[in-house]
Amino acid sequence: MNAGAIKPLVYILKTGTEVSKQNTACALLNLSLIEDNMVLIGACGAIPPLVSFLLNGSNRGKNALTTLYKL
Repeated sequence: MNAGAIKPLVYILKTGTEVSKQNTACALLNLSLIEDNMVLIGACGAIPPLVSFLLNGSNRGKNALTTLYKL
C-alpha cells in the first residue's frame, strides 16, 4: 500500500484481460480487509471499474462483488 499499489491495480481493472481483472479483484479484496486500505482503494477510483467488471465479467469475476461489499 505504501508503495502505491492501488493505482496500478485500478488501471488493470480498466484495461486488463478477463483473467487479470479477476486476479486484481482478488488482490483488492485482500487489501480491503485492512480498514485503512478501504478508503485508499475507494479514493483511487476502484469502485467504477469493479462495478463494470461485476456487470460485464464472467461468473469467476464475482470477486468484484465481494470487494465492493467490503468497501
